[in-house]
Amino acid sequence: MKQTAKWFLVFAIVTVFSLSMASQSFADGSGNKQKAGTVTVGTKVKLLPGGTVKTETDVNLGGYGQFGGGGLASSEYKPSFGGGMGFFGEYSVLDYLAVGGLLDIEALDGQNYTALHLDATVRGYYTIKNNMVPYLKLGVGLVVAIPDMGDTTAGWDVQFMPGFMYVFDGVSVFNGIGVFAELGGQFSGWTYGNSGVDVDQTWLLAMLNIGVTGLF
Repeated sequence: MKQTAKWFLVFAIVTVFSLSMASQSFADGSGNKQKAGTVTVGTKVKLLPGGTVKTETDVNLGGYGQFGGGGLASSEYKPSFGGGMGFFGEYSVLDYLAVGGLLDIEALDGQNYTALHLDATVRGYYTIKNNMVPYLKLGVGLVVAIPDMGDTTAGWDVQFMPGFMYVFDGVSVFNGIGVFAELGGQFSGWTYGNSGVDVDQTWLLAMLNIGVTGLF
């Protein structure tokens, strides 16, 4: 757990710095405009009838650290704790809907597997006062189970993650950068061979994701 926390801290610092620089670069001649006397970095502004403006963000890129508990569901099931990290990208196709994908990896103390998840995602969200965003995200895709001993195998993966995002709006270099937290579950399954017999395994996790994101 100490090693996981150490790498998550390094990862968070690098991600915040990278997203800050990218967000600033989008402000220089890349289609962004001024909104009501302030500069909105990392967002686009649409001119509506009557001269009003609407802030839009099409692309959302970020990363997160994972903390939680669970493990393999079996007759010898013993819950344990651990964590990991992940990255995601998405595109807003409607005012309240974004689609994209994620890649994350986690391992639990006391379990014999490391799990790599590659999911397509859909996220429904609602923006409050331009910078507070409650949402619900669903991910469906592939899990690659990497055992400490034995052959790597693949299977199905489902993630259900309610969350909340806060976006810094008009705050110097952090403009266009957001922070978020998600609390939900991951459910994965795969089959592996054991002495000539196929054995089904199910991975059940309750996870807290905390991360940073850049809106472009």
